[in-house]
Amino acid sequence: MELAKRLDGLPLALATAGTYLRQTADSFSDYLQLYHNSWNDLGQYSDGLLDYDGRTLYRRICNI
Repeated sequence: MELAKRLDGLPLALATAGTYLRQTADSFSDYLQLYHNSWNDLGQYSDGLLDYDGRTLYRRICNI
């Protein structure tokens, strides 16, 4: 349940996590720690999220 909450219930994120867990010996708690650390690293080394008008990639592409 914790993993599903952390991934906001997004189907592709859950499927990716499930595939990773099936192919490794990691537990859910190990995966959550790895996810948390990776998320923190991403935030630390990136310039931030891109801002799209209308908040959708589809709309951004169509306005090009």
